[in-house]
Amino acid sequence: MSDVSQVSPSTTQSNGLATTSLVLGLLGFVGCFPVISGVIAIFCGLSARNEISRAEGKQTGAGVALAGIIAGSTQLLIAATLLILGIVGANAPSMAAPPPPPPPVAVAPPVVPGLPPGPGDAGAPTPAPLPGLGTTPPTAADRSVDEGILETKIGDVLLVDLGPGVVPLNAELERQRKAATIAKQKLVLWTVVPDCKPCQGVAAALPDPKLQRALSGTRLVRVNVRDHLLELTRLRIPTDKIPGFALLSPENHPLDYVNGGEWDADIADNIAPVLEKFVRGEYEKRREPWRGGRRDDETPI
Repeated sequence: MSDVSQVSPSTTQSNGLATTSLVLGLLGFVGCFPVISGVIAIFCGLSARNEISRAEGKQTGAGVALAGIIAGSTQLLIAATLLILGIVGANAPSMAAPPPPPPPVAVAPPVVPGLPPGPGDAGAPTPAPLPGLGTTPPTAADRSVDEGILETKIGDVLLVDLGPGVVPLNAELERQRKAATIAKQKLVLWTVVPDCKPCQGVAAALPDPKLQRALSGTRLVRVNVRDHLLELTRLRIPTDKIPGFALLSPENHPLDYVNGGEWDADIADNIAPVLEKFVRGEYEKRREPWRGGRRDDETPI
């Protein structure tokens, strides 16, 4: 009776590193340690394939390891692409800003018949020189002229800047009203403050044909709120939102008022439609309806 040797079937097992590689390769796509999980997935996948090849058929999972390597490599490729796009975007040249409009040419203010000469008129005292600038007036949109009045013709719009030395303000506004009446102009008070970008935006848009048409025949009196805050408050002219525009009564109280919040970007296309209707008294649909200025017996909250 011959001996029959009992042969045990060969056993195989799945390689754990292969499974780890695939899991880490997929986790990076759902936000779990991306890039890091991709690097580990590639390392585990390569190690698993090396172990499987040396196991002589006793381990499986080469395909799983390969899938983990591919997933990890894809993570690194996506990360590198995003990094390159970020660097290129950060170094891309910004769009060149359009050149600023040329500054308006200042002309000597005319003498209005029937009115006493005021600062800046012929026969009136010469305004004090601007500190550090001689007698040249500033061209910034947010400054009034020190110790005097500057009248600047911008197309069909007459811009009148009242400096801090023009006191009392109420008397000068009355003089400007009479001058506007004689010249058949519409008097509009424009309030600004220093370093006000919206104010500068309005000033830069003044030469634009749209704003020229909107303010044609207008005497635009620009006042720095910080120069005349007390008098503006007494006249019930709002000073809390800048830039502001007011149509005045014979007593120099505001009959109507709007501010820069009525339009979006401070460009002529947005500003002109609002101011054109406002000056004509036809501006009805507003973001901030005008309910009249504060009375003398009211106290601000």
